[in-house]
Amino acid sequence: MTAPDAIDADARRPLSGTGRIAKLAAPRSARILRRNRVLEAIGQKSRSSVCWVAAPAGYGKTTAVIDYLESVEAPHVWFRIDEGDQDIARFFQYLAQSLASPAVGNLPVFGVEYVEQPKEFARRFFRAYFARLKPGTILVLDDLHDADTPEFRAVLSVMFRELPDTVRCICISRTLPHDELGDLVLKGQVAVIDRSALEFSTSEARDFVKLRSKNGAVPVDVEAARGWAIGLVLLADHGSAVGPDETSGAAAGGQNALSDVLGRHFFLSLPAADQDMLLKLNLLPEISTELADVMIGSGEAGKLLDRLYQRQLLVTRTENSRDVFHLHDLLRDFLDRRFAQRVTAEEQKSLKQRAAKVLADAGRYDEAIHLALQAEDWDQASGLMLSRAEAVLAQGHRTTFIEWVGRLPEAFMNGWHFYWLGVAHMPNDAAAEHWLWKAWHAFGEADDQRGLCLTVSRAVLVKTDSWRTYEGLSTWTRRAFEILERGLPELPSEEAMLVRIGMVRALNFGDDYYRNSPAGQALETELLERLTRNPEHDPSGLRLLASETLIEHSVSVMRADLFTKAVDSIVEDLTDKEVLPWVLGMWLVEFGAKSGRYFPYKRRGFPYPSAEAALREAIAIGERESLKGVEFGGLYHLQMQMKFRNDFAELDQVVERLAEIADSRFSTQVAIVANCYAALHARQGDFAAAYEDCERFMAASEAANEPMVERWAHCITKFQVLLADRKPREAAALLNDLLPRLDGGARKRTQICILAADALESLWDQDPRYGDRLKVFMEALRDIAWPMVLLNVPELLAELLGDALERGIEPKLCRSLIRERRLDAPQRRPTPWPWPLKVTSSEAFGSNSTEILLISAPSHRRRLSTSCGYWRSRKTTPARWRPFRTGCGPTSTATRRGRHASRRCIGCASCSGGSTSSSSAKASFASLRTRSGSTSPTGMHGSNP
Repeated sequence: MTAPDAIDADARRPLSGTGRIAKLAAPRSARILRRNRVLEAIGQKSRSSVCWVAAPAGYGKTTAVIDYLESVEAPHVWFRIDEGDQDIARFFQYLAQSLASPAVGNLPVFGVEYVEQPKEFARRFFRAYFARLKPGTILVLDDLHDADTPEFRAVLSVMFRELPDTVRCICISRTLPHDELGDLVLKGQVAVIDRSALEFSTSEARDFVKLRSKNGAVPVDVEAARGWAIGLVLLADHGSAVGPDETSGAAAGGQNALSDVLGRHFFLSLPAADQDMLLKLNLLPEISTELADVMIGSGEAGKLLDRLYQRQLLVTRTENSRDVFHLHDLLRDFLDRRFAQRVTAEEQKSLKQRAAKVLADAGRYDEAIHLALQAEDWDQASGLMLSRAEAVLAQGHRTTFIEWVGRLPEAFMNGWHFYWLGVAHMPNDAAAEHWLWKAWHAFGEADDQRGLCLTVSRAVLVKTDSWRTYEGLSTWTRRAFEILERGLPELPSEEAMLVRIGMVRALNFGDDYYRNSPAGQALETELLERLTRNPEHDPSGLRLLASETLIEHSVSVMRADLFTKAVDSIVEDLTDKEVLPWVLGMWLVEFGAKSGRYFPYKRRGFPYPSAEAALREAIAIGERESLKGVEFGGLYHLQMQMKFRNDFAELDQVVERLAEIADSRFSTQVAIVANCYAALHARQGDFAAAYEDCERFMAASEAANEPMVERWAHCITKFQVLLADRKPREAAALLNDLLPRLDGGARKRTQICILAADALESLWDQDPRYGDRLKVFMEALRDIAWPMVLLNVPELLAELLGDALERGIEPKLCRSLIRERRLDAPQRRPTPWPWPLKVTSSEAFGSNSTEILLISAPSHRRRLSTSCGYWRSRKTTPARWRPFRTGCGPTSTATRRGRHASRRCIGCASCSGGSTSSSSAKASFASLRTRSGSTSPTGMHGSNP
């Protein structure tokens, strides 16, 4: 998924309630013959498994299930499948609408971020959906044969596997279960009720005809119908019957036989005016009395439907409205064939155009588009598509939109059709770029500045968010710079925000750096001002996207103030429940990465206490919401944080998980995994494997055509592998070759690395210039304030900092880095090394004795007395620290006294009430720091030094 899909989160949310949607309402029939044996079969098979009712058209499948629901009086959900559900996003959306309004709230929404993993989304959706159904609910899926595609069947397979014991499912189809469900059928988890069970027995047939017949006393021969429900209906109404096998030797209920039957016994028996009305009404997908009257132009259409319903002639009503009618599929098939035979081509187009306009005027735009395309009314279809494009794509119905435009001749398409096709194809950046390229040229020819701005912004966002490749990105960034130099046109509010986000992203990824140009600085100011002031009350999703872009930009221009403002502005948006999980997850990844590596962020009330906490939350969102891109990004930057705090204990596990979820189709993910393995193998001393990893990630980076801003990290990793292998000259040469292609913060950080390599080379060669080179390195590091330097080789950084401390070079910076990076002391244990202390309190030695405060340094322990303000110092046994008995009241009081005394002794201005001055206490504290000890000081990993 790409960033622009966050623009209108509300449009992605399911609509509340079912309203008068016919597909979510069971049809109702006035006269049903209850057949207990069929009901018992449905009940028995649906209690322990999915019940699949399969038979050709006209065997009473739907009627039998309706009767079963009435007999058990259980809560139920009725869902009538149609061809539109082949777009699985639409299927999920309507299924969500089947819930009562309050239950819809937090259901997962199928957006383009899930296009690559529909099964993972389906699992999450169905678990959430079933959890919201009342125990004992029966879910009915009618007309499953109308969405018979591999994608839909795969989703159906997931649904059945997630079905809990508290929910039953009944499926109605003209076909048997397909191969995707074969294992469930063999295990008995899908049980089939077929044609033979649905056929009317002789006695049932007689009872049925008697129930429906106008003159029940007239004897009729029910055997001719051979148990076929439709045949019995015609027998009851007209006194003659036809069996399902009376076809041209074809399968039961074949089209030729049905046409003959319905023609002789039903359609031709109606008055000519009624026949004409039925042919026209059949063009409407869902027929309400109001729409029928508008279509016909009189009030007679509604009356006709009501008469047919009363006679039960293949017309039913929906369960939630007496004004909405449903034509049986057999009747619709017959009317379609008769319409094609009896109505001229020109009249067909005219009637379909009229029906499309009727539907559009009623707000049924999607159905209107379908009819306009059938009528080849390209102008009407084209206009309706563009009016619906944003809403349809925001709801995730990209497959539907692509199918619509695919039927439109290109001569009737303009730049906006190409643009929205690009948006629809965003899960595949190559396909999206194809259409955005066509949009760019079409808008250029039309001199449509709005279209040009939106196209270039979408293209930059989709390319920079892609895990596949950056091929072609440089072309789009140059186009963005050209537009910036000319000046942005006036745009609608949200479009203006989106364009500025895309343009700032172009500044970050451009081959030529325009960040310091007047146009670039003005753009940054405009976006930041809109984010901080929020004059347009932008949606939270869009604001998080803007913040994410500015966070990224702040690192490019090395501005901590910009980072802080970009985060401060959206604190409230982080708790907005309408924000999509993908949007929040990606923001957390960006914040955690940049806060942990460049600009530490602290604010009272901020929901994430540290960069690592934000990354771990992003990983949790990725796992919970099946968003592998979010999880991958979070894991990658988490392992960077682990390296930063010198904690390599979990690194191999994190790297293994990265490799597990990486997609081999995505060159950038391949490069990242190889990068992580290179660092891991170098630490293990396996340099042969590390160099192979370097070759892999450099090749993958080249294949992805990554811009320099992305390749830089891989070059730095290879540089550190060379340093770990004691090849500082080769490491420096690698980065020197890179320098001419860098600018801004990346160039300054690269220069720092080169200076570090020069210093290490002098150290290892025992060059007398080592001190001078070390000083140059430390002064440059002070100026740039980059604590992530030499991230993969902390022991080499510790070596340089230890020497700098002994030489008095930037001691404050050295101690700060040692503390922040939690570095272990070099083996030679330099005297000025700032050993960390661990302060603990304990109440584990009984009610009258308390270990108040234990302050530990390597190999030395000091106990702080609570009865006087001085350090009581002595060696303690390795096995256990002996308690200091206070003898002065409750243990809690003693603990508080000890804590207060420690604060005074460690640095307060005075130490009142004690026998030792503040200066002497500090001297004792300093002595602790300068005493030598073990190479892994107590309190290192996980405790505050």
